Amino acid sequence: MGLYPERGKTAAEAFAEDGDRGFRHCGGDMDVISTADVPAKERFAFWREVTSKTWVPYDSRCEPHLESRFRARIGISEDGPVQAALMTTTPYAIHRTPRLIRQTDPGVFKLSCIVRGRGVMAQDGRSADFDAGNLVLYDTSRPYLAELASDIPAGQMLVLRFP
Repeated sequence: MGLYPERGKTAAEAFAEDGDRGFRHCGGDMDVISTADVPAKERFAFWREVTSKTWVPYDSRCEPHLESRFRARIGISEDGPVQAALMTTTPYAIHRTPRLIRQTDPGVFKLSCIVRGRGVMAQDGRSADFDAGNLVLYDTSRPYLAELASDIPAGQMLVLRFP
């Protein structure tokens, strides 16, 4: 099924359209996308594009003093409509807005397990702090905010995306 059911694209297909910058097919069923080979000034913009293509479009932000040192890596495996991803990243925040939902709503849920780090998630008027070992379930068809703590150099989470 791929990244967006209506577009029928996998991670490999979506990033092939962008000239494969930062994308590596590792054989088998795992693809890796990294900011390691992206110039420092372009890393966060590249990562915004990666997360929008991998999951759903977000408004993303990074503290200005951290943006030049931003680093991220994601390993992705897809099986039909289900996707598993292991993401390691320096701190940043995402906001899934009503406007972005109206533009693209693939109707999927995300279940995140924090491996390293901590942060906060807010949806439907509720907010929860999370840290290593916590599970967070959210509906990408409804607005939400998520932020990784800025005092943790590199957080890591496992994310499952499913209908």
